[in-house]
Amino acid sequence: MNAFVAIDIGSGLTKFSGGSKHDSFPSIVGSYDNQNDFSYDIKPYHEIKTDGKTWLTGPVAASYIKEGHRSVTTKATWCEDRAQIILFYSVFAKLHPDGYVGTVSVVTGLPMARFATLQHTHKKMFVGTHSFSTSKAKYELTIDENSIDVLPQAIGLHFSNIANNRDIKWGEHIVGYVDPGSHTTGWACVDNGAYMNVKSSGEDVGLIKLAKAMKPILEEQYAWFPDDNELLASLRKGFVMMHGDKPETIDLREVAQICVPKVYAKVFDSIEEYWGNARSMHVLVSSGGGHYILDHLKKRFAHATLLHKPKRGKEKEAFSDAVFDVVDGYAIYGKAKFAENVTAINVKAKATA
Repeated sequence: MNAFVAIDIGSGLTKFSGGSKHDSFPSIVGSYDNQNDFSYDIKPYHEIKTDGKTWLTGPVAASYIKEGHRSVTTKATWCEDRAQIILFYSVFAKLHPDGYVGTVSVVTGLPMARFATLQHTHKKMFVGTHSFSTSKAKYELTIDENSIDVLPQAIGLHFSNIANNRDIKWGEHIVGYVDPGSHTTGWACVDNGAYMNVKSSGEDVGLIKLAKAMKPILEEQYAWFPDDNELLASLRKGFVMMHGDKPETIDLREVAQICVPKVYAKVFDSIEEYWGNARSMHVLVSSGGGHYILDHLKKRFAHATLLHKPKRGKEKEAFSDAVFDVVDGYAIYGKAKFAENVTAINVKAKATA
């Protein structure tokens, strides 16, 4: 029996599922050779050794490797970077802490803006034999051509939507999904269960550009000078606590509204070009940036709504759950495709609608 991993490696966050629940850690990664540093409570899966090199990932990489020496995850070519494989090793080691030798089935994906040109290149990064170790265990994974699928990220939302919102027979409707991620924003149309390539695409606009546009405001109004990773992490929560004489919580959604119209203007124009007024479509928005762009997207498509509709008193949960919509969709897809060949794949999507 194979192991299974559904993984969504974003510029800011690596999301994954291999069993009954999802998890994540920051997409921070870099090689590390200073073995004399003091270390405390480093999780084995955040220290990967392969091909004679040591790599740190997630919060451990943030603690021990200066920003300028880490892999750049915010570049346009991030989905081609071999550092993604190190993050995959780290994910697999967390899911299988005692080691593993054998075959693995994988479902992963690419932003809509990258999918058409890079899906085969991305797949080749994973296909083959992978040998690595942690301080606790050794691994030798085999991934063949037939045991990995690369999906458009926005389509992950479709499978997540089907699982979370069972009150509608989605296979009998036209649904448009908007996937505002860290580096890109994608959109996809599913018409009566069929993926419509001609109505699906993406732009190189995401939370990173929004964060850069917000920085001058945050610096001027709050004397806060965050680096990109700190601001992205705060954007995923929707707020940041500022300390001083009088502690203050800044609602980043309010600050973002000043910048969204300009930053996402090309995105909104392009979606409208592909979908017209979308009056015959459900329009659902999710992923990390959904809460930031929804109000302005509704000026083009008044019926647009969040895939996770917040319940009173549980707005924070809906905000954090949206981050996992894509990878939960990958896991649901993988369960259907690889069910006869994989173990530990009983994914339970959290119903929040």
